[in-house]
Amino acid sequence: MRVANVLLVIVLALLANFAKAHPTKISRVSSYDSPTYQTDREKSLRVAATIESDSTSSEDRGGLQSLVAWARTNYWIETGKTDEYVKKALGLENVSGAALKSAPNYFYYEHFRQTIEWRKLDAWLRNKIPSQLVWKKLNLKDIPAAERVDNDDYKMFVRYVKMEDDNFFYYKNNDIDIKIKYGGSPEEMAIKLDVWVEAKRPNWYVQKMLNLDFRSRNALRKSEYYPYYQEFLKMTGQLKELPKKPLVLSIEN
Repeated sequence: MRVANVLLVIVLALLANFAKAHPTKISRVSSYDSPTYQTDREKSLRVAATIESDSTSSEDRGGLQSLVAWARTNYWIETGKTDEYVKKALGLENVSGAALKSAPNYFYYEHFRQTIEWRKLDAWLRNKIPSQLVWKKLNLKDIPAAERVDNDDYKMFVRYVKMEDDNFFYYKNNDIDIKIKYGGSPEEMAIKLDVWVEAKRPNWYVQKMLNLDFRSRNALRKSEYYPYYQEFLKMTGQLKELPKKPLVLSIEN
């Protein structure tokens, strides 16, 4: 039992170090180059490597086993293990669909996959990669529209658009200047409209994001982005479509 307690303390220390070095909430200003981060990361890797090599212990299965598996997953993340490596290590190779999601170790695989994805998205955001470039990078235009909703890259793009928009809104709402790349394909603009509606963005913000806020009324209506603003107003119930002119029936006396 004493061995189990020692292992538990080690695992909890590892998780505490990992949480300190990698907060789950993505910050707008972050740095991973500090000496403290490097020290904590090196300690975490050493402890995680020890735990991984000693995973055959039969004492206190259950909660302790879950903590060890969690720490081992974080170790794979830190050491850059591939998706294929992790699936094989978790006994999930050649498993897909509903069988994959119902597997006991799927939770750890999903944690690994999502963490890798969020780090990639965070890196793009910190490097100010515009969503238009991400759309091209993921080759989403080559995916049939009917298949996009269930496509992992498409889902990742939608998450990035939300992250980018949160970032833009923070700066614009605090009157901080930030460079914005306007426009995008019709498919990209449709996603942005959905994001603005879901986030309940104010009209002034949507106008800024469509480069419409400093235009005269006539120039605004001639802008290529004005139809998207009209669509936003319709989607939020601010612009009602005019009723069709009723038919005039002639009544004979």
